[in-house]
Amino acid sequence: MSKPPTQYAAALALAIATVALTFVPPPAAAAEPPTAGPPGWLNASDFGASGSEYSTTAATTTGAKEVTVVDAGDFKPGQGVMLSECNPRLANSSLWGPRHVIAMGQPLKDKAEIRGYDGTQGDWLVLLLDVPERTTSFRWSEDLARTWQPTVPITGDWQPLRDGIEVRFNAHDWEKGYTVCFSARGQLVTTIEKIEGKVVTLRAAPTRTVGAAVLRHCDDAALQAAIDQALKERRSLHVPVGRYRLSRGLVVRNATSLTLEGANPVETVLDISEGEGACVTLAGGTEVTLRNFTMVGHSGFEARDQCGYLRTLGSSYFWGFGAKGCNAVSISSTERVLVENCHGRRMATECFVSGSRSRGTPDKPNAAHCKQTTYLRCSAIDCARNGFNDVMCGSENTSVLNCRIVDVGGCAWEGASRFVKFVGNYVRNAGPVAMGNLGPANHDETFPELGAGQHLVADNVFESTVPYGGYAIGANVGATQVLVTNNQFVNFGSSAVHIGGRSDQTHYPSANAVLSGNVFDMTQVDGKSVPRTAVDLDASDTLVSDNQVYVRGDCDPQVTGVRVLEPACNVTLHDNLIRNCGAGIVTGRASSRVGEVVDASTFLPSERAVLLDARKAPQCQGWGLAWLVNGRPTELSVVEAVTGAADPKTVKFTLKEPHQTKVGDRFELIPPAANWTFHDNTLADCQRPLVLDSYGGPTSVLRNNLVTRTSTVGVKQAVELHGRFSLLGNHLVGFDEDGCAALSLYPDPLGRPVPGRVRDNLFERCAQIVRESQQGLWEAYSATGNEFLECGAVPEGAAGAARRDSVAPVVAETATPTPSVLIAARAIPAPTLDGSTDEWPWQDNARVVSIAQSPTGQPFVPPAGRLCAAWDAHHLYLAVRLAVPKGAKLRGGADFAACDGVEVSLRASDAKADSPIFVLWGSTDGSFQALPAGGAAPAQCESLQKAAHYAARVTPSEWTCEWQLPFAILGVDPKKTSSLQFNLGTHQSASGAWVAWRATAGAFYEVEGAGELVLAK
Repeated sequence: MSKPPTQYAAALALAIATVALTFVPPPAAAAEPPTAGPPGWLNASDFGASGSEYSTTAATTTGAKEVTVVDAGDFKPGQGVMLSECNPRLANSSLWGPRHVIAMGQPLKDKAEIRGYDGTQGDWLVLLLDVPERTTSFRWSEDLARTWQPTVPITGDWQPLRDGIEVRFNAHDWEKGYTVCFSARGQLVTTIEKIEGKVVTLRAAPTRTVGAAVLRHCDDAALQAAIDQALKERRSLHVPVGRYRLSRGLVVRNATSLTLEGANPVETVLDISEGEGACVTLAGGTEVTLRNFTMVGHSGFEARDQCGYLRTLGSSYFWGFGAKGCNAVSISSTERVLVENCHGRRMATECFVSGSRSRGTPDKPNAAHCKQTTYLRCSAIDCARNGFNDVMCGSENTSVLNCRIVDVGGCAWEGASRFVKFVGNYVRNAGPVAMGNLGPANHDETFPELGAGQHLVADNVFESTVPYGGYAIGANVGATQVLVTNNQFVNFGSSAVHIGGRSDQTHYPSANAVLSGNVFDMTQVDGKSVPRTAVDLDASDTLVSDNQVYVRGDCDPQVTGVRVLEPACNVTLHDNLIRNCGAGIVTGRASSRVGEVVDASTFLPSERAVLLDARKAPQCQGWGLAWLVNGRPTELSVVEAVTGAADPKTVKFTLKEPHQTKVGDRFELIPPAANWTFHDNTLADCQRPLVLDSYGGPTSVLRNNLVTRTSTVGVKQAVELHGRFSLLGNHLVGFDEDGCAALSLYPDPLGRPVPGRVRDNLFERCAQIVRESQQGLWEAYSATGNEFLECGAVPEGAAGAARRDSVAPVVAETATPTPSVLIAARAIPAPTLDGSTDEWPWQDNARVVSIAQSPTGQPFVPPAGRLCAAWDAHHLYLAVRLAVPKGAKLRGGADFAACDGVEVSLRASDAKADSPIFVLWGSTDGSFQALPAGGAAPAQCESLQKAAHYAARVTPSEWTCEWQLPFAILGVDPKKTSSLQFNLGTHQSASGAWVAWRATAGAFYEVEGAGELVLAK
């Protein structure tokens, strides 16, 4: 602040002096003990809660209640304690599966057994036993799926794991695919009976002799007694300053106007790092306030892969926090809740979570459900999974206000609920604000009539990057009536907002969104810039207005301002300012997939990219349907109708004419009238200002936009036109570099000229007006009323209205794109598989390809790495070199979303369409696994896992890896097969970027849309 004027400084000094002279301090109040709470409140210390951090070591003897401690410290008779290592037992067991069934773990009962845990194997041991579908064998992990031990057959007898631990699988339908979870603990939770010097007598005796077990306070029983009494007397509860260790969570049942409050949020700590469950669970009741606590768990940001979705071969639905979980606060069907100034740290599960039944239907109303839950001035920091979450669609009026969410490995907020406000929060290095996520397990009969996922996301600050989910704000599968307004994105190195219209047989699409008044600073300040998009949408009925998207300094080719995908309908973009981006406004096409073929004219989609109205019977009549081959549109069908929209499982497409369709075929939908209006936007100094790469139609209009270039160099054109659009009244200025054109014309995605309109536009200082990729495209356009100022190749009279034929287009012929090819030479001799790739021919450009495409096909600059291949009579060999971004810390492991690694996908080019795609993941730590993602059966994955070889090596500047893949397991005979459908992708944990050799219309492993690996003879 600059120095204030003299008169202002004098007035300020006088005011301060006046206050000092007139202030009379109140009489000193009698000092209260530090544990005292408000008058009339119960006090947790009166129920024996110690709040002490003191711990000591103790010698225990099997069967003896007396333990000898180094120092009894502040322990007292009657207090709860926890003692490590001395009480080995099976704490929990659960069964997850069968495969393809979405459900949390169920009681294991006697389906499998474990024995031999004696505490020496760890004080808290979690074991996963994974039985792949269609097999009777298992593999196991003791680090929550980061690494797996080799697969062995199930014998039905006791089978050793390690250090005396054995398991036995009993009769069950294991071949359906299951995952077993065992949790073993050495901890003893008990109460002190008496203390005599260094001898402490416990209520329960240890079952193991230990020389130096750790004795700590355990306050959950005392705190629970205090809560129960507060509920009984309908009084509030004060918790004094202290660290209260919990072996289990505290439960508030059916409260009526209860306040549970800590002395202050810094020094009143609920510590569940040695326990499971929520620090505080609210179950039922009305009017509860929880205030002024810090809550600490056991799994921080670094454990996000272990606590997240685990890719098991048995159960297809396993979350790591289900094996070892903890929350800060859990709310179940409680009305009117205020959680204020509470702070969660190192929580394995959702830090703050609510799950509630809905209001019900008019004929079957629910008496109670979550209404008006407010999180105020709370924080979730260094947590493995979500910050805040409403699991079910039934909760209403949840508000997350002025909270701080930093270093969170899952979603910052995830909400399937209704009428949510996420306002005034700060988010950094956390997953998305995810709205919707309506699946089969979290909605009831009130959806879709009442809708769900209605959100206001406003006035928040998002900084840095997104480590999970790919974007900072997202509306997906079921979210409707979403407003994203007045948010700030600071130095944002990830994609920012995604409004998704995709759905499948178990989910609903999203729609009806407004994005307005947001400021996206997409400047990359740390590390390497990666492909990212400020606003990405493929949902219908969306309005995007009055936003700013920019990059400070030079134009960043990795940044896209706004991307819109067909077949979204009713999309309006207006009054946005987009500056210094690699691409300004981009349009594209989203594809769908055939899931089941009914007959030659009828099929059910397994995934779709079109919004359907659940209240309409037939719809989409007359829409075009373009079939894709190798990711490119090839032929066109016409939709007779889409029916069954009331239930995602019953959606059915009927074509007007028969088509040879098979499961897995991809297609693009073409609405007759998409109703796109992009108007009054400003695009400045973008390398590709307007890229219109979609089918378009008679109602796809761009009008009154200002498109300029002043300092960015290397701009090839202002507007790329690949479809039918109307350009009306736009102003294009400054595209005057050599070789630059104002308009570049291409056929539509099906290769047809398009009857677009170019009318009443002003072209100023443009070196070239029109460039065609093939002759005759400009002739199809209606072009009148345009003006040209200081433009090259302008005919006489250009100051007046120009007819189409007064503009001479330049034809720039482009070759028909050919499939990407990787040449694999004969390996003579076979390479040494040690992770070092020095012996590979990296200087041979004919054999080396770059890994340099983002998932959407944008160039990744500089390339993430390079790839080379070879083969002999028995094996395919791959070598990969990947750059390590400056300052990045590589992370090895099996969690694709959190670790560094490569994904290899392939199958024979002459294989049948329903043949599996073999997918493998290899990481920097030398581990690899064969995956069923591409349809390979578990037995095939197991065989490939055993027969394949992988090695990796890491240096400060790059990491390299080598693969040896057996043709026999892949079903390839190199004598008969000349090529493979192939792709390779990589994930960078530091930036969160996925990069591929070839981007596809879907996942990287969908090799039919990727490239070709040729076995050179």
